[in-house]
Amino acid sequence: MTTLERLIVVFERVFEDEVDISALRPESELVADLGLNSIAMLYMALALEEEFGIKFTNDDFRILRTVEDVIAKVESKA
Repeated sequence: MTTLERLIVVFERVFEDEVDISALRPESELVADLGLNSIAMLYMALALEEEFGIKFTNDDFRILRTVEDVIAKVESKA
């Protein structure tokens, strides 16, 4: 399973019907396209930490703008 496929599973679990999973593509912007706010970003980070066995720092959130950014950060920490 690719990182993107695993990320989709996490989004489905965490956000259920709140995020249009069909719109989730590497170029999708977390805020503008998927509608995530700061609380949703926190939930996403916690779920990704659990799924991938990684830890995010506060600085990580400054660079996470797109799904592709999330994939790159997860893969760099794995």
